[in-house]
Amino acid sequence: MKLFIVDDHQLFIDGMRHLLGHLDGVSVIEECTRAEEAIERLEAEDSFDLVLIDLGMPGMDGLAILQRLRETGSGTPVVVVSAEEDIARIGHALELGALGYIPKEQSAIDMLHAVKQVLSGEIYVPDPVRERLSLYQSRRHPEHGT
Repeated sequence: MKLFIVDDHQLFIDGMRHLLGHLDGVSVIEECTRAEEAIERLEAEDSFDLVLIDLGMPGMDGLAILQRLRETGSGTPVVVVSAEEDIARIGHALELGALGYIPKEQSAIDMLHAVKQVLSGEIYVPDPVRERLSLYQSRRHPEHGT
């Protein structure tokens, strides 16, 4: 299994590399610290089993990566791993095709569980974030006639 980590903090990448190395079947973990470089690599090589991206990066951010993948019709599965708390941005990432949102505040065990869940074909969003998303969406799109 080939994973790609995109985050502007090398220490976080190093920690994720170590953590994800505990998953069965992970053979290659690639990394980059700039969204522009990530887009170039993803356009040149569409063979990643999973891409983990941060939303909050300087310059071009994780939403730009998701937008570009959507524009090119890439089927590369992407999960957001971020400290982002803006529910609108999290919702936008999911609308652009992210298969999950993993808060950086989660424990290593929860992180591994989330990645396994996504790799098994499910979408991962922790319950507190799912509840906030539901509330946000109901406020954005109130039902007519109620």
